[in-house]
Amino acid sequence: MFEVSNVDDVAVLHLDGELSFSEIQEIEGILGKLMTSNKTKVVLNFQKVDHVNYKTIQILLEGALKLRTLEGDLKFASMNHYTQDIFKFTGAAQMMESYESVFDAVMSFHHGERHRTWH
Repeated sequence: MFEVSNVDDVAVLHLDGELSFSEIQEIEGILGKLMTSNKTKVVLNFQKVDHVNYKTIQILLEGALKLRTLEGDLKFASMNHYTQDIFKFTGAAQMMESYESVFDAVMSFHHGERHRTWH
């Protein structure tokens, strides 16, 4: 089970361990519940993530697209280099915003600032 915290109108989902199909499906369910309750600004905190199954990244991209149609977005924070490389390899890094910290990701919703960590 992943922890969800709120910073103003932004939901922060704290991820942990390896993200395989079952974990991604859990994340997808949480995103659905957040959208149902009109929480459309979401940050995924990858600080404690060891690995992401590259085959599951499409599900995260679909979640981001759904949030964007509701005038929200899905942003990533605190990714290690290994996890960043997985997203680069799949091409997802070009479609998503990633920030060095949860704070930067949350602030990007409020100030429109983009402190991308992917180059």
